[in-house]
Amino acid sequence: FNANGKRRFGLRVTETSEVLSIKPLNLEAVDDPRFVNHGWCTNSSAEVCDHLRTQVFATLAGSGRELVDWTALSEDPEMDHAHLYYMGMNSVLVRCLRDTVYYIQRTERNSAFFLTHRELINASCNGYPDSGAGVVPWLAFQVTPGSPQISVPPAAAGNAGELVFIARFFNMIVAPAVECTICLEEFANKYEDQFTACAATESGVLPCAHPICTTCLKNAFSSNTLGMTCPTCKQHFPNFFLQRGKSGRMMIAEKVGPPVL
Repeated sequence: FNANGKRRFGLRVTETSEVLSIKPLNLEAVDDPRFVNHGWCTNSSAEVCDHLRTQVFATLAGSGRELVDWTALSEDPEMDHAHLYYMGMNSVLVRCLRDTVYYIQRTERNSAFFLTHRELINASCNGYPDSGAGVVPWLAFQVTPGSPQISVPPAAAGNAGELVFIARFFNMIVAPAVECTICLEEFANKYEDQFTACAATESGVLPCAHPICTTCLKNAFSSNTLGMTCPTCKQHFPNFFLQRGKSGRMMIAEKVGPPVL
């Protein structure tokens, strides 16, 4: 913390063991290319939020879910980005805010906020040391109702900044039921953080956010064979495979460790 209460990054200089105190606004993210979500969003945050309200949230009649665009707030140079970040995470503790989703899109003016997100996420990563998150094109707080979880596009998604992907991603989380993209039958949505790195769930959703029912999963993919190609968009995901979960149901899992290059 600075004397004015705002946070800085502490960077240790290995040769001297001294620590430099630097403002987030004076730093630029340099990511391992394996973890970069390629490109920026193809639409403005206002256009994205308008589309999500009409195509996703409007279908949740009576749910009380609301979408708020925090992008302009994150661009404010006077904003304490770490404070804003934790406000989004902890808003779940306030009863009247639990149904509100906060969306922030990466722009040229809020790179410090997304750098703060990357460092805070990686600092709490207890998994493989090379599995940290890169700077993402957008993120959202409380997409999963009543959860402090931060929703970000999967690193394996090559079109994470496209409007059609963002809408499909949000729908996969908030919709009570989704349609299998192969047989077109509806199945219950059991979203359980299936897009998080090093996670495995009983949800048939690839990183491209195309849902697949359990029956079609078993017909389309071989168990425990590394590498999956989406039957709909043809994107290939070399680190993903189909396996049987603890409950006995088939699920999509991601290999723990560095991505296959």
